[in-house]
Amino acid sequence: MKSVVTTMKKTYALGMTILIFLALLVGCNKVNNISFVVDDIENIEVFTGSVPARAFKKTVTDVEDISKIINALNALTIVREATDDDSLSGGIGMQFGFHLSSGDNYVIINNGNLLHTENGSFVVKGTSLSSDKFWLSLNYEEISVVENELPVIKAQ
Repeated sequence: MKSVVTTMKKTYALGMTILIFLALLVGCNKVNNISFVVDDIENIEVFTGSVPARAFKKTVTDVEDISKIINALNALTIVREATDDDSLSGGIGMQFGFHLSSGDNYVIINNGNLLHTENGSFVVKGTSLSSDKFWLSLNYEEISVVENELPVIKAQ
C-alpha cells in the first residue's frame, strides 16, 4: 500500500511539473490584442519608406481597411520581449498612427519580426505588415513626408 501512495505522489508531482511547463510555454506565445473599436477610430496614418527622411504616408479612413489593419496586427503572435540584439537595420517598416475619436493617439510600428508599441518592443511571428504587398493593398493617396512627421512612440 505504501508503494502505491508513493507512486501516486510521484505521478502527481510529475503531472504538476508538466502542467507548469505547459503554462510557461503558453505564456511565451502571447497573442497580440489590439482592442480598439473600429467605430472609435477616425483614421490610421500608415507610414513606410526606405529611410525616415524618405518616408511616405497613406491616411486610411474606410472601416473595412481599418478592420483589415487591426486584424493583421492581431494576427501577429508575440514570442518574447525584444532585446538590443533584435534590432533591424534598413527601412522604417510599417508605422501606424491610430487617431481615435476621443482625441487619443496610439502608435504601433511593425518592422519585419519586430513590433514596437507604447507597452514595449516584441519579437513576433506571423505575416509582417512591413511589406510592399501590404502597402500596395491600401488604396489611398501616397504622400511624401519628412522625418519629423513620422509617429513617435510615447515614453512609458
